[in-house]
Order: sequence, then structure tokens, then C-alpha cells
Amino acid sequence: EHQCIEQTVSRFLPNIMTYRALKDLGLDDPELEAKLRDALDFALNKLANEQNPDGGWGWFGGMESNSYVTAYAALGLIEARSAGFDLDTAMVDRALNYVRGAFVRPGIDTPVWELNRQAFYSYVLARGGWDVRPELDALHQQRLEMDYWARAFMLMAYHELDPGSAQIADLVSDLQTGAILSATGAHWEEDEIDWWNWNSDTRTTALAMA
Repeated sequence: EHQCIEQTVSRFLPNIMTYRALKDLGLDDPELEAKLRDALDFALNKLANEQNPDGGWGWFGGMESNSYVTAYAALGLIEARSAGFDLDTAMVDRALNYVRGAFVRPGIDTPVWELNRQAFYSYVLARGGWDVRPELDALHQQRLEMDYWARAFMLMAYHELDPGSAQIADLVSDLQTGAILSATGAHWEEDEIDWWNWNSDTRTTALAMA
């Protein structure tokens, strides 16, 4: 099956969440579990076979590594490991090391899409157990320039590293301020759609409520 790395991860991430839900709820469905395991094993083997020597992945196997695709794939691997799948630790560490190398030092001239992307990288690394407080703190200084979805990832990253972080209150306040309330609930809208980072207002709302 010829699918890009992003498609591979987008297919197996929901499978991981379904698999974990089955386990957490103590539900026994051997047929569904077997199908989920087959799908996950296929995806994990594909990622293992197509990882570049530098630790990253391109859009397709054999292509030059792309830091955003790599971060997304690394998140999928981290979630698979969290769900109890036995993974090659070195494969995950190489991927996270590649993502760490993609950080830029944010400044007043850093484009919004790039600031947003750094927030996602921070969350992936924090979820993988890496201490990225210096990078997060630097982003926190620029957070009012960033989209709500990126600030939601920052919030989750701080929570992974230290639920007592003082910056969490700032980020919660930002998201509360940005919420658009209606009779049916709340949603969030960005000033512009961040096409660079595959975002939409629906995704922003989902992340803000996570």
C-alpha cells in the first residue's frame, strides 16, 4: 500500500486510541483487537523501514527528512508505546533528537506559523519525556503572537513537564479569553488558517478543549 508517512500515522493514531480505550474499559473484543494490532503492526513496520539515517522521515520513504512530518510520526510512536506496544527505543529517540534539532530561537521577526510549529515540537518532546522548559519559556514570551491551537499545545507541554508551572495559568486565561460562546457551547476561531501546519478552526477547538 503506497501511502505517505502522514497518512500512515493519521490512520494508526485513532487505532491506538481505540485500542487503549478497549484496554482501559476492560472490554474484550478479540476480533477487533486483532484487527487493530494488524493495522498498528503494519504502520510501525513501515515507519521502522522508512526512517532516514538522520532519525527523520520525509513525506514518502526515501525522501529528505521533514521536521514536521517527523514530529507527527514521533507522536504516533510515543502514543503507541504508551498504549503498551513494544517499540525500538532507539527509533523513537532518533526521531525526537531530529525534532529537537529543528528548534529555532524565537524572536520578534519569527513568522507566526513557525512559532506555532515550535509549540507542537515542544509538546511532542515533552510527551516523549524530554525536558524542553527553556524552549517553552522562550515561546511563552511570544505566545500572544501565536494561534490558539499552538497555545493549547504549549499548555499540554507544560502540563507534561510540571503541572504546577506558573505559565499554565497564562495559557488557560488566553484560551478562555479567546473562546466564542454560544447557546450550543464554545468554539475558537483563528485570525488566519495556518495552512503550513495543517490547522483548521475545528482542530483549534478540539485542542483547546483537550
